[in-house]
Amino acid sequence: MIQKKNIHSDSHHYAEKKKICRLQDEQCLVIDEAGGKAVNLAKLRRAGFPVPDGAVVTTTAFAEYMLDIPAGDSAVIRGAIMERPLDERLQQELREAITPFGDVPFAVRSSGVAEDLADASFAGQYDTLLGVHGFDAVESAVRTCFASAFSRHILQYRTVKQAMAGRMAVLIQPIIEADAAGVAFTANPVTGDRKEVLVSAVKGLGERLVSGQATPDEWTVRGQQAVPIQLPERAMEADDILRVAHLARKAALHFGQPQDIEWAISRGELYLLQARPITTLPRDNAGAKRQIPLPVEVPEGFWEREVSHYPDVLAPATRSTFIVAMNHAMRNLCTEMSLMIETLEQKEIGGWLYQRVVPLGGKERKAPPAWLMPILIRLVPQIKSRLAGAVAWVREDRAGKLLRDWEVRLKPELTRKASNLALVQLDDFSDDQLAAYLSESFEFLKYCLDQHMLLNGAIEYMIARFVFECRALLDWDEAQSMQAFGGLSEISSAPGRAIEAMANFVQSHPALLHDLQEGCSLRDLEASHPKFAEKVAAYVREFGLRALRAELNYPTVGESSHILLQLLKDQLSGNTGQVAEHASILAQQRQRRLAETEQRLLGRTEVERARFSLLLDNAKRAYPLREEHGFYDRDVPVGLLRYGFLEAGKRFVARGHLDCIDDVFEFLGGRCHLGTGADFRDRAEWQSATRRVSHRRDIGIYWGIHGQGTSHSRRIGVLENSARRCIGLSHHFSRVVDGFSQHWGIGDGFGRHSLALRDYRT
Repeated sequence: MIQKKNIHSDSHHYAEKKKICRLQDEQCLVIDEAGGKAVNLAKLRRAGFPVPDGAVVTTTAFAEYMLDIPAGDSAVIRGAIMERPLDERLQQELREAITPFGDVPFAVRSSGVAEDLADASFAGQYDTLLGVHGFDAVESAVRTCFASAFSRHILQYRTVKQAMAGRMAVLIQPIIEADAAGVAFTANPVTGDRKEVLVSAVKGLGERLVSGQATPDEWTVRGQQAVPIQLPERAMEADDILRVAHLARKAALHFGQPQDIEWAISRGELYLLQARPITTLPRDNAGAKRQIPLPVEVPEGFWEREVSHYPDVLAPATRSTFIVAMNHAMRNLCTEMSLMIETLEQKEIGGWLYQRVVPLGGKERKAPPAWLMPILIRLVPQIKSRLAGAVAWVREDRAGKLLRDWEVRLKPELTRKASNLALVQLDDFSDDQLAAYLSESFEFLKYCLDQHMLLNGAIEYMIARFVFECRALLDWDEAQSMQAFGGLSEISSAPGRAIEAMANFVQSHPALLHDLQEGCSLRDLEASHPKFAEKVAAYVREFGLRALRAELNYPTVGESSHILLQLLKDQLSGNTGQVAEHASILAQQRQRRLAETEQRLLGRTEVERARFSLLLDNAKRAYPLREEHGFYDRDVPVGLLRYGFLEAGKRFVARGHLDCIDDVFEFLGGRCHLGTGADFRDRAEWQSATRRVSHRRDIGIYWGIHGQGTSHSRRIGVLENSARRCIGLSHHFSRVVDGFSQHWGIGDGFGRHSLALRDYRT
């Protein structure tokens, strides 16, 4: 576990340094004190660039603050930070630092020590809060930035111990009330052309661009000529674009390398808000390669990128199985729960996964005026039917019935079915049998996802009712309410406990520990240590079939030996016992919260106390299932279907149709049901012939199948379109979308493609 003494052993170290400084102070030129973002701006401000003034909460303040934060995993640390305010002395320094700026809204940004470096930019990984008004809000925003050092995506780059060790600063600046804002690149991030400046601009604050709320104007600048690419906002004229390009070039000259800047114009004044190196430029000589347009069929309606579950381009096999099943499950959920929408529809657009809310009736219309709603509720049959269904859902306790059915019937049923599918020897199957297995696995996935979404609905309903009751009776927010369940989700920590037990076993066998630390592979460790092999086999039997993502082209736990080894090494590096300690901390928080509840309910009526107790019991019963059921009704079915596809891939490779087994996820994307074994072989023949297109895996091209018509007319192509985060009605789009190719080189078919420069921000 992390010991406080590892953060700093010399308390006098803190007293020697200012905890909060201004951008013009010498301390802000030291990256270990002010972080990369603040140091860059301090240097630019000193060099005469139009950088707004600001204050910096230094890494010294962060390290001193973290001395009183208890050890634990990232969730525990973040929760403790958000509950514990800055000490009085630091609050006073913060108040003195921001008071001279007046009563204005602030931008509060994390400034990590590893952020905005020339060799690896962490830009966008830490938190930024805009429109922060008032001292209390600024103080809370500073702690939010502190907590972001322990977020899950940051800890993919560093350990909790490293994050604790005083490496975070926070930059506070008054917000520029911008007339226009945006970003600029002093080199083309695709081609590497250093003679071209690319500028994106939107009206108002630049956050509209970065967050994807607006489609920006895009300009290219060569020399003193600014050429518009697209102008949906018409935020600026060419003269102002040239001013931005000149500012960006000056920043690049100052730092001696290409820069990615953020800028704003307010009342004619141009400001430099951020500057960071472009860390992903290709070679200079790549500038003359052609860019390839990507045909995109844009459906009607408002579509938004779904990045939480599908951060990457999905393989065709996933789109034609998992997404089809998920759309069916979502529509079924909306019907069964009588929700006031038709469904939440998911669809592939240009290779990426988008989603939209489908209103009742299936057509998007303008919302009716408020005065008309009571009349429509009484007259429109669909609305009347849904309202009656919602009342029945509550009165008949259908959520409770679903949860009881999970334990009594559904969980054993899914376990039994999955075991039967997992035990078959796919390599003994004929082509006809394998085709039947794929179809059966797909139908099992559809059935499981139907149950998955219904359980999600029931669980969220139970928890939401409790949270709403806490808000009404106790004036608690959602985070406070959820502490009543902390530590109750047993299944989600079961894999962690199993890893911990395995690490303890390794620790008790010196020879095994030595081999693991020397970098032996999992296979070698199993061969040399039979007892350890038994432990691994038991872990894989219980958790190995679990899919790690909703993507067939992604290995399961059982296939990811490197993940298992890394988990063991993390446990052995001083974190053994962390799972148990984390559970203990959550249990203590739960007990404190429940004790507080009893005290605060003493003044309530007997009816209110009884209702609260009932809702609490229901929520405590539902909460552990949030993570448990996903293992059985989503992760395992995806793993089973993946194994069927892999067996098909082995046969394609053996017959010379594919070079790589994993390519099967790109070439069996048209449909999961293969029909007969003969159809299986025939499809392989035409797919093999179609595939004879030169490609370059070494530059990260992702191959897929795209097109309309019969399967024989489909074309092979690259489907990594970084299109707009939100797509509205398609009046902005033609059949062929203009923009920027995202890879260099000459190729046939479709290319990786982007519509906006923000897609390249690192």
